[in-house]
Amino acid sequence: MIFKLIFFACLQLHATGYPLDPLHSNGAVFVSGDERMPLRCLDAPNLLQLAAPDQNALLDKAAAAGFNSVSFAAPVFGSGSFCEKLGSLNAERISHFKGLVEAMETRRLYAFPVLWDSSSVQAFEKIGGGEAKFFNGNIQNQWQAWLTRQLLKSTAEGISLSSTTAVGGWILYRGPWPGPKSRGQDQTTGDGPGPQAFTAPLRNWLLWQIRALRQGGAMQLAGAGFLLKGELGEKAPLDDPSLDQSQAQPPVAEMKPDETTLPDDASLDELPPLPGTDKQNKNKIDDDALTPWDLEGVDWDSVGRALEEIPVATGIDFMELTLDTEDWYRVGDAMSTMAETDMQVPLAWRHDWRTVSRYERQKRLEAPEGLAGLIGPWPDNDWPDPGEFIWPVQEKGKTYNKALAFKYMEVLRIDGKPVLGLHLNRACDVRLKWGSHWPPNNDSASLDLALVHKLGLRGAKFGQNIMIYARAKSKRFGRAVLRCRWVDLIAPPLLPKNAKAKKY
Repeated sequence: MIFKLIFFACLQLHATGYPLDPLHSNGAVFVSGDERMPLRCLDAPNLLQLAAPDQNALLDKAAAAGFNSVSFAAPVFGSGSFCEKLGSLNAERISHFKGLVEAMETRRLYAFPVLWDSSSVQAFEKIGGGEAKFFNGNIQNQWQAWLTRQLLKSTAEGISLSSTTAVGGWILYRGPWPGPKSRGQDQTTGDGPGPQAFTAPLRNWLLWQIRALRQGGAMQLAGAGFLLKGELGEKAPLDDPSLDQSQAQPPVAEMKPDETTLPDDASLDELPPLPGTDKQNKNKIDDDALTPWDLEGVDWDSVGRALEEIPVATGIDFMELTLDTEDWYRVGDAMSTMAETDMQVPLAWRHDWRTVSRYERQKRLEAPEGLAGLIGPWPDNDWPDPGEFIWPVQEKGKTYNKALAFKYMEVLRIDGKPVLGLHLNRACDVRLKWGSHWPPNNDSASLDLALVHKLGLRGAKFGQNIMIYARAKSKRFGRAVLRCRWVDLIAPPLLPKNAKAKKY
């Protein structure tokens, strides 16, 4: 009993230390208040189906262990969902959902509810015209948007789902990757020519969903996730003690002298060929040599292009990839490099902490540089003891954790030519992409650390409408992205010849 009181007091102290700020992003990472917040998200798909005491017990463990968010299924349609029959929503289930969100807010945990997953999509297909029309059927899209708006506008007692800061982000869709599964597959699937044709229906569907979310008054982030190699295992194996050498190994059977022959000494110097090497020239590597992503059975190039272009086309705020892999470092490096160089929204990696040994699990607790966070289920047999943490509790007000951010921009006239002025909150360098269409093909950079950067637009003229996006980087404050947008190059007024500029 005494232990329970101490545990509850610690939770209350942690929960009431400072208020829960709305979660947003600077285009590269998640931001809470004005500080960077690496996502440490517990994946608990069945959380909403649990009774209130069981929910509270799980949330207590997550908060005490150092998680700062929880992801769970909250399907808007299907058996046990908010709507089992089109035309009405279950007020009791919505009230239960709101109670869960309130419980998370008191523990300073951000909620990431998943509105459409594979099961809810399959349920809707039975009345919505089949899978072919789920993403691109006009009537189907209208009903889906209605469900989203009604969920947010529900009059059930409790907090407003459209405004609570406890909802960190709505995951509109978490489902199978719609593109080619391996390099070299045909990427034009009947939706028209071009490498991104396979995502066209999904982009259109996301536009509908985001519009409905905003019409319902939701100000929170909106995201989408892809399952690159199927869903995470529902029944993950327990830790294998042999992987971290925590238990003695079984004895090796004794080998008899006559059972084998030692190899010739010269053969020991021969190495097996590398994947992709030319048989005639072992020092030459083919252009089609396997990459870490190919080894996972996924077409990295198509994934990279989709994650670059979907946010631009839809306005979505973050993306999520589900991939459980043993090749943790190389795949993580490939993902983070793509996020740093190509993406305009934060990218979270969803994987399974349950499938690896405790020793290996420690390596997977911090997201590789460039990724915005990690999401995954935690093994039931490895929750920390009272007073211990998986991650240390984040301290508020650390100046080194401030988030880099673009404040505003302006069109300037220098030597009679248009120049883009970008103002930031911290000293950094800036790289700009601009052009008359997507993707912008002109570059400009300002590599001196400064708060204000003036970037030339060589060849541009006043009166033009150009597309721009910019990336800022600081060794101390991380990265920020000014997302793709159109800018009218309107010439600022000229001062009279002898007039002096005002000082502000």
